Amino acid sequence: MVKEKPPVYRYGPFDVLLAMIRPDGSEIRFEYDSLTRLKKVVNANGEVYRYERDKAGQIIREVDFTGREICYRYDRLGRRIATRYPDNHELRWRYNESGLVVEQSEWFEDEQESRCLSTTQYSYNARQQLIKATNPDSVVEFEYDDQGRLCSERINGQEIVHQWNDTDNTLALTRFGERELHYAFGALGELTSLQVNQHAPLQFSYNAVGQEYLRRSHAGFVNSSHYTATGLLAHQRAGRGTEQFLQSIQAHPQQPPFCTDVHRSYQYDRAYNVVGIEDDRWRQTRYHYNANDQITKTQYSPQWGNQDEKFQYDNNLNITEHLTTPSSSMVPSEAQGAMLQLFQQQQAGRVTRRYTAKGYQDYHYDVNGRLAKKIVHTRGFRPREWRYLWNTQNQLTACFTPKGDCWHYTYDAFGRRLSKTKTVDSDLAHIDPLFPQIKPKTTTWRYLWSGDQLIEETPIYADGTLAESQQIQWLYQPGEITPTARYQQGKLHYVVTDHQGTPREIFSEGGQASWAGRLNTWGQMQFWRYREGKAENDPNYTECPFRFAGQYEDEESGLYYNRFRYYDKETGQYLSPDPIGLLGGLNPYGYVHCPTGWVDPFGLAGGVGNKGSLKVRSLYLGFKEAYRLTRAIAE
Repeated sequence: MVKEKPPVYRYGPFDVLLAMIRPDGSEIRFEYDSLTRLKKVVNANGEVYRYERDKAGQIIREVDFTGREICYRYDRLGRRIATRYPDNHELRWRYNESGLVVEQSEWFEDEQESRCLSTTQYSYNARQQLIKATNPDSVVEFEYDDQGRLCSERINGQEIVHQWNDTDNTLALTRFGERELHYAFGALGELTSLQVNQHAPLQFSYNAVGQEYLRRSHAGFVNSSHYTATGLLAHQRAGRGTEQFLQSIQAHPQQPPFCTDVHRSYQYDRAYNVVGIEDDRWRQTRYHYNANDQITKTQYSPQWGNQDEKFQYDNNLNITEHLTTPSSSMVPSEAQGAMLQLFQQQQAGRVTRRYTAKGYQDYHYDVNGRLAKKIVHTRGFRPREWRYLWNTQNQLTACFTPKGDCWHYTYDAFGRRLSKTKTVDSDLAHIDPLFPQIKPKTTTWRYLWSGDQLIEETPIYADGTLAESQQIQWLYQPGEITPTARYQQGKLHYVVTDHQGTPREIFSEGGQASWAGRLNTWGQMQFWRYREGKAENDPNYTECPFRFAGQYEDEESGLYYNRFRYYDKETGQYLSPDPIGLLGGLNPYGYVHCPTGWVDPFGLAGGVGNKGSLKVRSLYLGFKEAYRLTRAIAE
C-alpha cells in the first residue's frame, strides 16, 4: 500500500520540532526548556521520556518510557565519569591527560557496601591509537604500520593479520590461522577479486553506475544481480554458470539470464516497499502495508503448506496481534479461518504477556528493563521457565532453560561475544560410563572476530579439546556485515543473500546448492530440504546460523545474538532497551518498523537495507561510525 500522505512535522519558535504526526494520525510530541534544550518526548500513547540537566546543560537524569531512571555524573571538564542504574550498579570511567578513556569499571554500591565487580583497561600509543583493551574475559591487542593502518589484531592470542597496498591504500590480504584472503580492487576502489588460499578467486563485475552485477568463480559458481531504474535489487540468479549463461550476461547485462538454481525477483511499490518476491524454490510471497509502511499481511505460496500472516500494531508501532491462516488456495473458502491467533500485551513498548493457541507466556523484567524471566504456560502442562542474567553493561551473561541447562556467555572489551558454554548440562545423567569411547559432547563454542565481522566459530568438547572437524570460518568482503563465503574442512562454499543481506542459499565452489532457507516476516527460519538425509561428515553438508543482517541464532535459546542486544523472533522485539536510548529510535525495544526493507545489524539503530542501493556500503560503515560516535558521547 502506498502512503496517502507523508509524515507531518510541526515546528515552534527558533525552529524547534514540536511534533511529528505519522501518516496514520498518531502523534509524537517534543518539549523543551527555556534554552530550547530537549527535556521531554511524549509518544503516541502518552508515555513520557524525560531528561533533566544541570546548570551546564549536561544530562544528569534520564527516565525512559517504562519509568527506568538512569543518573549521570561528570568531572570539571564535562566528561562523563559515572552512569548509575536502578539496580545500584554503576559504570565508571577514568581518562588520561589527552582525554582518552583508560579505564571502565563496574561497581555495585548501596548503603551497606561498595565493591568493584570488574575492570576494563585501555592503552594507547604515541599517536593516540588504541593498542590494548583488557577485561576479565579477554586481552585484545592492536598493531599499526608506519602509516597508521591496522596490521594486526590479537584476541586472547589468536591473531588476524592485515596487509595493505601502498599505492592505493586498499587492503591486500587478511590472514588468520591457516586461512588467507587475498583482495584486489579496481581504479574506483571497488572490490574486483577475493581469493581464499589456493582456491579459484571469486571475481566481481560492476555496471556503469558502480553496482555489482556479477560475481563468478572459475570453479563454476556464479551469482548475478540486476536492478531497477531507482537502484533497488530487481533480479537474482545463482548456481552453476554454464557457458550459455556467461555469454548471455556479457551480451545483455541488463537482462537477467537463466541459471541453474536460484531465480529470484523483487517488486516494489512507489514508496519503495517490497510488495512481492518471486522465487523458483519458494514460489511467490506478497506483502501488504499500512499507512506507516508496516506489514499488515504476508501471503505465501501454498505449494509447501505455508500459512499467511496478518498483523496489527498499536500507536507506537508495536505488534499487538499476529494471525496465521492457511494460504487462500489450500482449503475451501467455507473452511478458511484463523488457525493460530497470537496477542501481545505491551507495557511502554515491551511485551508483558503473549497469548498463543496452546496457552500464554508471561514476560518479567528487572528494574533495569531487561528480560529476567519468561514463563511458558501450556494448557495441561506445568509452567516452563526461562531465566536470564545480565551484567552492568546490559550484556546477557547466562540463560537457564526449562530443561535445567545453564548457558554462560562472555564478551570482550568491545561487546563482541567470545564464547558460550553449557555450564550445567541436564543430559549428563544420560551418559553411560560403560562406553568411554563415546566422544563427549561439545559444551563450548569459541568465536573469533575481525572488527565487527564474526570470522570463526570453534566447538570445544567437554574435556577441553577442539572439535576441529566442526570448526567453521566465515569470510567477508571488506566492510560488509554478512559473510560472503563459508570454509570448513577444506571445503569452500559461497553465500547468496537477499535484497537486504539475509543469507538465502549456500553453494559449493562448483555451484551446487547445499543449504537454503528463508525467514518469515519477523525472522522465524524455514529450511529447504537440502539438510534432510545428510550426515554432518557429508562433504556438501552445510548449515548457516545467520539470520537478518548482523544476527546469529543461538540454538539453545532460540534467540538471535545481534551484536549489542538479543532479538526474539517470537515477539519481534529485543530483550533489553536500546543502549543508545532515543538515538536508536522512539521504540527502545523495537527491532525495525518494517523488516522487509530495514535492518539493524548492530542492535542499535535501524536503517534502509536494500543492497541494490549504491549507499549500502556507506550504510553499514555509517552504522559503525554512529556506534563509535555514541560510544564517544557515552564515555
